[in-house]
Amino acid sequence: MPRQNEGVDVKVRLVGEEEGEELTLYEHWPVKQFLKIARFMLPKHERERRYQVIILYDNDRREVIQNEEEEFGDRIVSCKELIVEPIGGASNETQDCANSNLKDAKKPYLWFYQLPKAIQCKVIKYRDVALIALCLGELKVNLMLRLGFEHGTIEHAIENAKGQETNWYTSLLIKWIRRETDQATYEALLEEMRKIEDVHHGAYDWVKIKRIILDQ
Repeated sequence: MPRQNEGVDVKVRLVGEEEGEELTLYEHWPVKQFLKIARFMLPKHERERRYQVIILYDNDRREVIQNEEEEFGDRIVSCKELIVEPIGGASNETQDCANSNLKDAKKPYLWFYQLPKAIQCKVIKYRDVALIALCLGELKVNLMLRLGFEHGTIEHAIENAKGQETNWYTSLLIKWIRRETDQATYEALLEEMRKIEDVHHGAYDWVKIKRIILDQ
């Protein structure tokens, strides 16, 4: 049992999402101190809303804290995870997602389809291509095929990239953006990634992809 001034690593996630992050919290912290940090996990357009904290224990017991002045106490030592939820803003469907850790465990991209359409339809900027490329895992060829590149084009890109600073899949992503122009959106890219993820679970680093998109 840690002392009050020692940090406790706790899994924190947003309601309706499966993925979370480990944050170091302290028993003497009021909820508002935690929410200051947790808000950076939210899209910029949602950070000004009021939130409550749901404490989930190993026996699936749930405790809701709405008073931001309340301290966590030893609850963060015995809890399984903390869930951040908008006050009065969660639909029944979203709440159902939060209550079931298994329902959408193999769909780590669901958060994207809950974003405003304006964000989904943003054209990918060249400056973000290298960051996106780092999230593609081992199935890069699969994705490039789905984006419309032929095997010969992919093989040629792989050969040309040898000894170059830019890797072959970054080069092809740039070509795809140039080819598709205003159709080269996050929605278009993630739709193809989603289809691969549904077959090959864990194909992509969705946590990093989320950060890239929400930092727009």
